[in-house]
Amino acid sequence: MQLGHVLPAGGEIQPDLAYGRTLNTNGANGVKPEGRVFVHYQEMTGHFPDGSEWHLRVPHYELRDLAYGPVAETTVLMPRIAPAIYGAGLLEAAQLAPESRSRFGWQGASVSVRDQTTKAFAREMGVTSADVPSDDCTALELDCRSLPNAGPEISDDLLIALASFERLLAVPSVAREDDVRDGKIFVAIGCAGCHTPSLPVSFSKQGSGSESYIHAYTDLRLHDLGVGLADRTFAGRIVSSRWRTAPLWGVGYRPRPNLPLTFLHDGRARSIVEAVLWHDGEGRTARRKFETLGAADREALERWILGL
Repeated sequence: MQLGHVLPAGGEIQPDLAYGRTLNTNGANGVKPEGRVFVHYQEMTGHFPDGSEWHLRVPHYELRDLAYGPVAETTVLMPRIAPAIYGAGLLEAAQLAPESRSRFGWQGASVSVRDQTTKAFAREMGVTSADVPSDDCTALELDCRSLPNAGPEISDDLLIALASFERLLAVPSVAREDDVRDGKIFVAIGCAGCHTPSLPVSFSKQGSGSESYIHAYTDLRLHDLGVGLADRTFAGRIVSSRWRTAPLWGVGYRPRPNLPLTFLHDGRARSIVEAVLWHDGEGRTARRKFETLGAADREALERWILGL
């Protein structure tokens, strides 16, 4: 669970502030865990125009056993699941407009693989680096602050090697029988407006640049998807939230026997259909067109996406 910055009324989390800090449920030797997080789901049910029933689950979060005092009611709760990191090097090489430098993290808070990695090290694991030389201790966590800090805990050589490994992780291939018609449905209802099928990438090698395209199904931009997906303060106030379009490539690699699927930033969606139904704001038009599809077309489109 991440805790965002305290915001004034009507405030919005900007990409460079979107990380906040992490509520750690475990601690190193001699350091008390900061607390525990519980999630409770409220089930919502409705019907498509064709009469088929749909289900959504609405998450509600509870913090317990806070070891260092209560959380301010204006603090933003930011539940996040770890995004897939395959294809990170290709996304880093994508050619975007100058205003779209940030391309990693659920809210585009990081500009590069190394930037994302060093933030995660410090804020989620307590491992410092030359890039982020301090960990996630707060002023009240005296036991954490009293621990010796001899400088960066990960060397720059190791960090370079780790970032290189992450950049080289290939997008998994998924066996599929491509159905052009189902792909056309994806485009026709507007999904491709944000989940852009192709992005140009550029690589520099020995002073010469080479250009190509990747098929990540994302524009790597931030979009307002409505209040249903917005973060909230500890008091329940909605915070204006924008989300980076999640890449869809390799999504079919995720299903595993006896393991539930989880989609969206907090894992609330249990299927592609549920993920689509949560889209509002800039995604409202595409969601409404999806709702008007017949059951056979909805199922075919879901199968097609799970084959990406």
